[in-house]
Amino acid sequence: MASLQLVIILFSSWFCQATILPNLAGDVLLTSLESPYDAPGDMVIPYGSTVTIESGTTLRFPRGAQLTVRGTLLAKVIRIDRK
Repeated sequence: MASLQLVIILFSSWFCQATILPNLAGDVLLTSLESPYDAPGDMVIPYGSTVTIESGTTLRFPRGAQLTVRGTLLAKVIRIDRK
């Protein structure tokens, strides 16, 4: 059975320079080259929008913040661990 894991890391303080997570409306590609991405708070992927997260990309949210997916969230994976 294939196992896919999407990890979103929560930090209350930031330890390295990051990119501010952009508006998630429309077609958005989050790349590992611009990672990590810091969310300013709650984020929403609206209906009709597609956010693609490239393998190796880190998203960081403040404690208690939420990511609400109303549109489409795609996580590109290079490796899948099989058990």
